[in-house]
Amino acid sequence: MPVIDIHTHMLTLEWIELLRAHGAKYSVKKTPGNQDAVHLYDAPFMTLMPGMWDYAMRIKNMDQAGVDIAVVSLTCPNVFWGGREVSLSAARIANDSMWEQQRANPDRIRWFASLPWQYEIDARAELARCIKNGAVDRYRNLKLIAAHGGAALPYLAGRFDICHEKIPACSAVIKDKPSSYLKRIYYDTVVYEQAALDLCIKVAGSTENVLYGSDYPHNIGDMAGCLARVNSLPSRQAKQIAGKNAERIFKL
Repeated sequence: MPVIDIHTHMLTLEWIELLRAHGAKYSVKKTPGNQDAVHLYDAPFMTLMPGMWDYAMRIKNMDQAGVDIAVVSLTCPNVFWGGREVSLSAARIANDSMWEQQRANPDRIRWFASLPWQYEIDARAELARCIKNGAVDRYRNLKLIAAHGGAALPYLAGRFDICHEKIPACSAVIKDKPSSYLKRIYYDTVVYEQAALDLCIKVAGSTENVLYGSDYPHNIGDMAGCLARVNSLPSRQAKQIAGKNAERIFKL
């Protein structure tokens, strides 16, 4: 059974240079610790790591961590910056790089397309181009993956339900408890404590809705640690999360 990492990122040096030139509120500059980082105004939020554009390093680290397949995607700020031409160019740069790496490493790399959603016509055209190049043709039924273990969703599930019960406006559109809808989406394992993973599984309602992810190659990405927490679960659950669920969902 393959281990499949569905939350993992890559970008390109060309994408970084485009961001430097046209990032508007985003910039690339040194942090006080002398690291290159993407900044939102003057606040650094994404440290640039060599593994973000080095696929040989990625595959070496996958081998060391016991990860067989990586479904890579562009990280924030994705392509949601710049004017229409720049945003589309950023999407094409990232998508073409991932397509190239999938062709070069067909047993190890898959990819999610990035689209300039703020420009509808261009987003549709880029989606069609990426489908042709092997990104979303097998995934026509949309599936939502809540990153980082669902983030705040597991903690808010009870609040959603009591609001649904007590506040008429919260039940005006949906009949069922909001927590029941949380069992219809998917969650990744990019959490850093076993108890957080346990809570994620509880909110998901089943290990069938949880997918292994690592957030590599961010500086806090942890292929081995995230996989170790998955592997500490009962064997059947661990196998589902580590790869079987992704095989089923993405038909890998």
